[in-house]
Amino acid sequence: TLIQLNSSISELRMIAHNIMPESLVNFGLKDALNDLCDNLKNDKKTEISFLFYGEPYRFDNSIETSFFRIAQEAVNNALKYSGASKIVVQLIQDESWVNLTIQDNGKGFNVEEFKNKKAGGLKNIRARAESFDGRFHIDSHPGVGTEIIVEFIYNTEVA
Repeated sequence: TLIQLNSSISELRMIAHNIMPESLVNFGLKDALNDLCDNLKNDKKTEISFLFYGEPYRFDNSIETSFFRIAQEAVNNALKYSGASKIVVQLIQDESWVNLTIQDNGKGFNVEEFKNKKAGGLKNIRARAESFDGRFHIDSHPGVGTEIIVEFIYNTEVA
């Protein structure tokens, strides 16, 4: 039926976007994260905001892809598990530095207890950050919410 066809087309578009967002390839991390937040907030009751500070420089494709996947994983985790009413994705960058922060006002959790569990999403985020020598930090407390920070310093000096 036409309804099933439209549903299949929408699902195919979503899968294609998740594989490699066109905005990431063509315009960079800032636009891709903005699109991610816009697309997710249309479907959810949670308020999702995107904030950008700095200059939208382009980095190596693998770094931009990793940052995008980190944001995607963190926002999806917050939507699934936190019960948050608000999620903020913030990107700060210049030609040598990128900082991605994802905050939610959800139920939070004890980070120390969670480190010993098989937390696939958080382990994926940490692994992605470490894959490009980035810094990963998570701060969360029960009843307060969660903040995930990933930073990368790009060495512009020529050896």
